[in-house]
Amino acid sequence: MRFAAAANLYETEAGTDLIKGLGAVIGELETGDHVMPMDFDLKNATFASNRWNFVFRSPKGESGSLTLPLPPRMVEFKVDIHDGSDKGLGPLLYKEFRFQGTVASASGFMRAGFVRGTRYFLVFQGRGRGCNDVSDFTHWRLAISGPKANYAFFGELESGRKPDAETASSALDTPASK
Repeated sequence: MRFAAAANLYETEAGTDLIKGLGAVIGELETGDHVMPMDFDLKNATFASNRWNFVFRSPKGESGSLTLPLPPRMVEFKVDIHDGSDKGLGPLLYKEFRFQGTVASASGFMRAGFVRGTRYFLVFQGRGRGCNDVSDFTHWRLAISGPKANYAFFGELESGRKPDAETASSALDTPASK
C-alpha cells in the first residue's frame, strides 16, 4: 500500500481543544482567531523490520515521526452495506484492516505526547469484493492515544486510486498486502 503525500489532522467541533501531544505544532496552527488548515505532509511512510515508520511535516515545516511495531494480530472487518447489486460477483463490501499496538518511539513535534504505553490504532479502509486486493483500500486513519496524547491523522492511499492517478510519493508494503 502506498500513502498519498497529504495527511490531515483530525479535529472535532471543539477545534484543537481536545488535541494533545503534538507540542508546539498546535500553537503554530492557532493564530489569534484564525486556525490554519490542518493539512500536513506525510513525508515518509514505510514498513520494514516489522515496523511502520511515519514522518510528518507541519504546515510551517516542523517535522515529527512515529515508529509503530507490527502488533501480533490484525483484525479484518468486512460488511455488506446493501448499497448496490452484486452483478454476479458478490456484494460490494466495506472493508477495514485494523492494527492496534503500542508506539515504540516518537521524535520532533510528536515527542511531546510520547510516554511508555502510548497506543496507536491504524486502519486501512476501502470497498471491494470478497477477496482482498491492495486497490480496494483507498483511505487510512492513524489515532494516537495515551496519558499525554490524543490526536489522529487521516488521508488517502495512492495504491487505491485509479490507474491514471498521480504517481505515489511514499510507499508502504504492509503484511496485509502480501
